[in-house]
Amino acid sequence: MALNFPASPVNGQVYVALGRGWKYNSSAGIWEANINVNTVFDSDDISEGTANLFTTQERTDDFVSNLITAGNNITVNYNDVANSLTIASTTPTTISGNAGTATALQTARNFSATGDATAPAVSFDGTANVALNLTLANSGVSAGSFGSGSAIPVITVDSKGRITSASTQSVNIVTTTDIAGDSGTDTITLGTDILTFAGTTSEIETAVTNNQVQIGLPNDVTIGNNLTVTGTLTVNGTTTTINSTQLDVDDLNITIASGAGNAAAANGAGITVDGASATLTYTSSNDRWNFNKELVVARVHGNLTGNVTGQVSDISNFSTTNITEGSNLYYTDARADARATLRITAASIGNLSDVDITTSAPTNGQVLIWNSSNSEFEPGTITGYATSDFNTDFASKDTDDLSEGSTNLYFTDARARSAISENSTQLAYNSSTGVLTFTQGNTDTVAEGSSNLYFTNARADARIAAASIDALSDVDITTSAPTNGQALIWNASNSEFEPGTVGSTLTVQDEGSALSTSASILNFVGAGVTASGTGATKTITIASSVSAISDLSDVDASGVANGEILKYVSASSEFQPSLITNSMLDPTNVFADQFTANGSTAAFTLSSDPGSKNAVQVFVDGVPQKASGYTVSGTTLTLGGTPTNGQIVEVRGYGVGLPVGTVADNSITGAKLQNGTIGLNKIQAGDYYNADTFTAGSNQTAYTLTTDPGSPYAITVYVANVQQKPVTNYTVSGTTLTLSAAPTQGVEVYVRYYGVALAVGTVADSSITGAKLQDGTITIDKIAAGAYTKQTFTGDNTTTAFTLSTDPGVAQALLIMVDNVVQEPTENYTTSGTTLTFTSAPALNARIYVRFLGLPYANASVPADDSVTNVKLNLTYTSNQYTGNNSATAYTIPAGHTANSVLVILDGLILPPSDYSVSGTTLTFGSAPLLNQSIDIRYMPV
Repeated sequence: MALNFPASPVNGQVYVALGRGWKYNSSAGIWEANINVNTVFDSDDISEGTANLFTTQERTDDFVSNLITAGNNITVNYNDVANSLTIASTTPTTISGNAGTATALQTARNFSATGDATAPAVSFDGTANVALNLTLANSGVSAGSFGSGSAIPVITVDSKGRITSASTQSVNIVTTTDIAGDSGTDTITLGTDILTFAGTTSEIETAVTNNQVQIGLPNDVTIGNNLTVTGTLTVNGTTTTINSTQLDVDDLNITIASGAGNAAAANGAGITVDGASATLTYTSSNDRWNFNKELVVARVHGNLTGNVTGQVSDISNFSTTNITEGSNLYYTDARADARATLRITAASIGNLSDVDITTSAPTNGQVLIWNSSNSEFEPGTITGYATSDFNTDFASKDTDDLSEGSTNLYFTDARARSAISENSTQLAYNSSTGVLTFTQGNTDTVAEGSSNLYFTNARADARIAAASIDALSDVDITTSAPTNGQALIWNASNSEFEPGTVGSTLTVQDEGSALSTSASILNFVGAGVTASGTGATKTITIASSVSAISDLSDVDASGVANGEILKYVSASSEFQPSLITNSMLDPTNVFADQFTANGSTAAFTLSSDPGSKNAVQVFVDGVPQKASGYTVSGTTLTLGGTPTNGQIVEVRGYGVGLPVGTVADNSITGAKLQNGTIGLNKIQAGDYYNADTFTAGSNQTAYTLTTDPGSPYAITVYVANVQQKPVTNYTVSGTTLTLSAAPTQGVEVYVRYYGVALAVGTVADSSITGAKLQDGTITIDKIAAGAYTKQTFTGDNTTTAFTLSTDPGVAQALLIMVDNVVQEPTENYTTSGTTLTFTSAPALNARIYVRFLGLPYANASVPADDSVTNVKLNLTYTSNQYTGNNSATAYTIPAGHTANSVLVILDGLILPPSDYSVSGTTLTFGSAPLLNQSIDIRYMPV
């Protein structure tokens, strides 16, 4: 195949052919070999062309069949299926002359050859053997050798395997390369010079093994001059020695005994002056600093204990306990730990003086590349001649473009001739010329001889298998056996092709140094390096040193607790653990809109874009609408049908959490408090007011929900638009909803999730005033301050029992809130005397508020007015619990009560008496409690 280099190349242009690549050097005006495809390939790796065909058994058989034709009294039978050739002679039916003694043919015949090989006619009469002298036609190519150390042969072969033209193409072989460092340059000669990576004593050490150059620090490092660390310096070991005459520390606070869990662990920490036996140490037993030497100071402020030498002004008998901390803060482990952590975790590769990842931030897959103009490493992408490029170029080639391999040999006349043999005394075959010489005989003499054997598949296969490229006169792979990846290179001194390595060098640049010796393997070294890929694409993965978010330089995750987030603290320029506070939340899309229908429009404009129809709840005359019955686009709400004139359309947007701040009168509903066991951090955002719609199958009772609601009371189920009762009509287990009876096939089963609608946050202490409880019989102006006793405790995630200031008598006589969530008597807590016991320990730092609902207790021999407690009166407190169904307003209570002697709690929210009435044994709400709302009615003694 001819190398067809581009006619008008530009500098750096790459040309690839025959598995090699050349790059054009416009300065020198030459093509430089610069790519070595490390692949050994031959005719086994390429598809067959149209000119140079592969040698096959069938083609050899067909060639032989076409070569031999029948003559007088000779029959030729070629069986293509059986791969056999039978040549037989027959006795003529009419014989003239003396057949028994005939020595010549009656009519002589001529043998000749024409075509690419010619032979003059030779007469054959049977009296003697004849031979045809073949003469090959001139191909037009001058005899000689082609190719040298600086030129490669360019050979053209026609469809018959003949060389029709031969020339050479000059190539430039790169023999030297330049290297440069931070200072100095040099030129090395490839193949002769040795490139040495030298370190500096006690500073840098180098090692070369397995085609790898490793540059690193020795175990003991000595820096001759100044050392500046711009990131965090971490020293691991048992002793850190600083032999400087002056130690300057910018940090305002030095941590000693870093990591000590408590005072006992820090006992003995301090400073020792070598040679003077002077120490300043901390003693945990009395939580004091101890000086073993006298202390000389200009002035002491605060209380002192013991003798004082020197001038003291207005200070006597003071200690540090009495000294208020000023701008010079006292030492604490927490302050020291925080400062040390800040300094240690602030490191980033971008802090290095010769690395810039700020000007151009790195993207996925990029590496750091040295930019000599800026003298720094910058993000960049390494590109080159990939395997996919080679595969694309290789796919367009055939046998005309590739030298012959060792298995799939090209078809030639010589090979076909060498595959023919004969074993007849009458037929002689010359495999060199391809001439068959027939000698007259009879059937008794056509037996196989020892020289001219019959043709067999096995003999032909063996002959073909024995062929080797080494058999060629101008190829030598015996003197020096080829190794993996080598190619045949012309050796002009020996006038033959010999195994050798072709291609240029692969240069790996690192801080001004270069690896420029030839190699076939490039190793990536490191604990986090992995290689993968079995196809055309290979992947080198270098694992990040950041295995956790706490490894980031601007993240301090120490002390993070369940449910906390990372909040950016500008003062320390880092992210720190924090709880979500009201100030972090945006209440702009929490809204309530009310419209009066005009009987002609179904579209209403909302005051805020809720983002999704699942983030709003729509009521028409107080009847909640299914999400499938309306759409939301921006601030436009469109109902599925048009409300009648005068109907009230109410829309509640539940967006993100609403800061509590100062709670407005009558604004805290039962839905806002709920039970304290389910927090917002336990519920996904998608659980808020989502909906599922199913079509009932034949006898189908079980349906798979998209979300586990946690409780049957956390969803509303409609079957054919008829609301179902929790537990009675359906149950929930995980994401499986099971109806008590199978609906009619084809009807709609609609499920609405209620999740947690609004994040209340933490209500500030003393922020719920009497005004928040609405109008009731017990108001602030009617009850003297301190009439009802209260207590507060703080949870520690372990303690369940707490001591009350007085015996409440029964659990129902207490109103207990944990982090402002009302607890249910007997279910969440019990009482025994003055011991309050929770069924599960309140969380760490949880605020426990206990309000005694009875009358105050007075420690007096003669009880004061209103001072007799429930225990003294032997009163009994009882309660009832119900569940709202969105329709019932009347509930049964014990007789003898009024609206002022019952405490009604709806979803954890205490209702004022104006929201309900009592008549006999019936308590009636002004409006029906919502579906699944918890109704807790507690009775005061009457």
